[in-house]
Amino acid sequence: MAICNQDNRKLQSLYTTDMVPDGDPDGGILTGSRLEQLASIPLAGLVESIAVLRGRSSSQKDALLLTFRDAKLSVLDWDDNAHTIHTSSLHYFEGDPSLRMGRTVFPLGPKAVTDPQGRCAAVLMFHTQLALLPAMETEGLELDLMMDDPYGDGVDSPRGAPAELVSATVGNSYVVNLAKMGIKQVKDIVFLHKYNEPVLLILHEVAPTWPARYRDSKDTMALAALSINVVHKRHPKIWDASALPSDTFKLIPVPSGGALALSQNMIMYFTQGGSSALVVNRYALPGKVPEKLDIDVEGETLPAQLAAHHAATYPNNVHPVSALPTQTARTPAIPAHLHAVVNQGIMCCLRSGGILQIRFAARVESTLA
Repeated sequence: MAICNQDNRKLQSLYTTDMVPDGDPDGGILTGSRLEQLASIPLAGLVESIAVLRGRSSSQKDALLLTFRDAKLSVLDWDDNAHTIHTSSLHYFEGDPSLRMGRTVFPLGPKAVTDPQGRCAAVLMFHTQLALLPAMETEGLELDLMMDDPYGDGVDSPRGAPAELVSATVGNSYVVNLAKMGIKQVKDIVFLHKYNEPVLLILHEVAPTWPARYRDSKDTMALAALSINVVHKRHPKIWDASALPSDTFKLIPVPSGGALALSQNMIMYFTQGGSSALVVNRYALPGKVPEKLDIDVEGETLPAQLAAHHAATYPNNVHPVSALPTQTARTPAIPAHLHAVVNQGIMCCLRSGGILQIRFAARVESTLA
């Protein structure tokens, strides 16, 4: 396990060890496990995101992907003998000024994601630029290692010792402009499970909005699933979803298929065949969209009276389409992060400090249009 500390300038590698009862070092019943630090490595910059590229076979080790501002990527692998990391490749995407689309500052740093089966990796940068990195096959690399010591009599690899595993690595990258596909203001990306080809799910905003404009435009987020073919460099859209709440901010892939979309008031589940939603607080009350307020300056009713009557008529002008009774929650339960998806269930950490356990259940029809 690799983690970054608070200032994101140090990479720490941890591993688990089993604990045995005192006085019985040779065996006995295990009493638990603990984490021990293997190494602490200083870094040259602030880490914006971290991802793991899985090995595609049992003879291939995982690789670690780190992104740095504004658009840099480092691919690292772990050396079991030296107990340190080695840089497999460096990728620099800041050389082309056209990728910035005339902007110099971006609120979101680059984010790296990887395919669950280790077939490719992607880096989101500059809002709409997507760098794709195909995973390399390691048969040739394994052959090169064997040719360096064909008889197995080398000092580093004595006869009879287990062969050293080759780490996963990536090949030459290329950049795709999502804006040309009608995808702008990207908020999050994840790779989905259970597909023959890598499928990237993108959360983006169709038209920017804010709470003051919810009367005119409130459900502006959308999803787009792209099938990634890194060999022919083709990325068709295979399914999409629209009219998500405007405060949707995060995606979590589900191992059984589909993904979870997290918003301030709801947890939504989307697949290629349907969708459903769960309301987590009382602020997700449905309300009729107010009609446009027309003020006649020459009329008998004062503009202030018209505005007060209009506000009293539509007191619950909020989204989405589902609701809970107002007396069910006194403290707002706003989701902060979905921790893990295990055995058809998830653990949702709330900003209030609580933990919400959610279990997937089969439904005949969708609850979210």
